Amino acid sequence: MPDRGSPDRRGSRGATGTDSQGQVSRISKLFTREADEHAAYLASRYDDHQRRLRPHTQGSEFFAEVAELDGLTYARTSYTKATVETICPAMPMIFVGHLHAGRYHLRWRGGEMSMVGKGVMLFPPGGFTHLNDCTDNSVVTVRLDVVLRVAEESSGLNRDQVRFTGVTPISENARRQWLATAAYARHAGR
Repeated sequence: MPDRGSPDRRGSRGATGTDSQGQVSRISKLFTREADEHAAYLASRYDDHQRRLRPHTQGSEFFAEVAELDGLTYARTSYTKATVETICPAMPMIFVGHLHAGRYHLRWRGGEMSMVGKGVMLFPPGGFTHLNDCTDNSVVTVRLDVVLRVAEESSGLNRDQVRFTGVTPISENARRQWLATAAYARHAGR
């Protein structure tokens, strides 16, 4: 969650750096009460998504922190008294969301799934519509070619055999692996 009392968290700011292995990372943050400002900030980073921000009442707040590191992107967002609907087209990447609080609702392949409170949800590359309702969440974005390479190396399957058939981790071990990936992306991007 953002530090609501800290004035240096308001507005947008960014930084670029290089880690000890020469990987370039970019970090940017925004904390605002203006839905249009938040929408413009996200559109500048994710121009292939469509978003609708719906403040519930006065007192809505929007926070975003984005750290990019080569094929990984880590984003932490918080929506207080607001719902954000995101429409993502088919893209060569997957998103793994970690809901810390609030509610997720996903529409994908003609089905729907909701998650309340805490959990991990996979957002597959085939396109989807997603609602964040008063959420505090983090998301890791991984290029699809990286996911397919790792699946091929770890399972022995050919890339053409890999299918996305669900939106939740298949096991507790898989959930922990995604959360560890998120922690790595966040740490490495700083």
